[in-house]
Amino acid sequence: PLAGTAVAVAHDERTMIPDCIFCHPDRALLAESAMSLAFLDSFPVSKGHALIIPNRHVVSIWEMTAEEYADT
Repeated sequence: PLAGTAVAVAHDERTMIPDCIFCHPDRALLAESAMSLAFLDSFPVSKGHALIIPNRHVVSIWEMTAEEYADT
């Protein structure tokens, strides 16, 4: 998707959780890969501050696979 487009992402490996801010981001998607998403932070600490998250729900970075970590 192009930057500035509405977020409509199919999360094949993710169970969509109704109140998860990452399942239902309210901002434009900057980039998408097979294992991760990137979008601007709602509360940026500097101009251009972005979040890159894995498609799969994880509690911490330590639960990510090596492939997921390399993709982010």
